[in-house]
Amino acid sequence: MTDYEIQENFLRKVAQMYTTFNAEPIADDLAARFHYSSMWVCDEIKNRTAYLYYITRKLEAMKKSGVKFNFVMMYKQGDGKPVLMFSPKTPDGGFGAFLVENNKTGKIARMDLMAAGIYNLAYKDKDAFEEFEKKAL
Repeated sequence: MTDYEIQENFLRKVAQMYTTFNAEPIADDLAARFHYSSMWVCDEIKNRTAYLYYITRKLEAMKKSGVKFNFVMMYKQGDGKPVLMFSPKTPDGGFGAFLVENNKTGKIARMDLMAAGIYNLAYKDKDAFEEFEKKAL
């Protein structure tokens, strides 16, 4: 499996995690020295255990508040790297995007939450993108 296939499979699990409010789908895929960074948060999380603690609490809070997420897989133009774009919109008013990096063993070593607008993204599935846009309104 290529790095981009590993990353896309993991990002699909991230979408599942946020729609089921359960971190279990991604837990086994994270490297012990997993790093998580969000452009809207100053501190980076620097290991798997700390991230799982953080995301479990965050998912519980989102479930209680009734947050609903929509996702569509996008790809960086030029290299084709998978990017998971989502709504609801971020604090800056645009869509958010998850990007990941895997290590040599195939474990996910890093995930970044960024503004999708800083990337030149394209879709492969027009119908999925149009459905995402409808739900995002």
